[in-house]
Amino acid sequence: MLSILCDFVTFCKKDVIIFAMKQPANRFEIEKRLEKPLKVLVFDSLDSTNTCAKAMLKDGENDDFLIVAREQTKGRGRFERKFYSPKDAGVYFSLVVTPKTREEIAFYTPICAIATADAVRSVCGKNALVKWVNDVYVDGKKCSGILCEATSKNGEIDKVVMGIGVNLYEKNGGFDEEIKDKACAVADGVENAANRIVAAIVNEIRELIENFDKEYIVAKYRRLSMLIGKKIEVCKEENSAEKAIAVDIDENCGLIVRYGDGKEENLRIGEVKILC
Repeated sequence: MLSILCDFVTFCKKDVIIFAMKQPANRFEIEKRLEKPLKVLVFDSLDSTNTCAKAMLKDGENDDFLIVAREQTKGRGRFERKFYSPKDAGVYFSLVVTPKTREEIAFYTPICAIATADAVRSVCGKNALVKWVNDVYVDGKKCSGILCEATSKNGEIDKVVMGIGVNLYEKNGGFDEEIKDKACAVADGVENAANRIVAAIVNEIRELIENFDKEYIVAKYRRLSMLIGKKIEVCKEENSAEKAIAVDIDENCGLIVRYGDGKEENLRIGEVKILC
């Protein structure tokens, strides 16, 4: 009887420890870590936090706000690609901000990438780097994706929805087949990672926007780049690719590439794939 009771207590303790380590996103835990007040909404499940945020704006929401989901059933990235979003395996959120100037809008995706990489480094202790233009990688594998979308009123951009997803843990059975060799999780053994990482990212994004400094952002984005000096493939449209070398990050966070014929180009659109 005593042995059974001890086993039960051990099991319960283990369960409590696992819950504490992998505590799911909740409003109170996020709000208490935010440096400045912000409306926070947390959902068990959404189709997409960006889609929900844009619907709220369409319905008349005027203030900045944060939407967090424990799961996305239709998570998406650039070009409407599916973003892996199983329940509590990651944290998925959209921060809605009101731009002060048109110039800063062009830097919102780099700002999100910087803030996400910094949070993965500080909260999870991982050497997170940025893959131009909107992904964060650890040890050569993607741990986070970013999708910024603007909304307009009377022909002018009035809000930007910053969607960010971070892979925290592998779900039971591991990553899906199509991404298992490309994706990684960053929070194994990290206590309360979901709430801490959301707050850390949001705090830095808001700080970088409030004290907008283009030169600082570019310099930091360059330092965090995982591409400079690498052989890459440049894809500017579907089913087309050209080999190049990633040379540098320019003054607008564009990627400077050099092709085999020596010609250089400052990329503003497109995607790149690391060859080695």
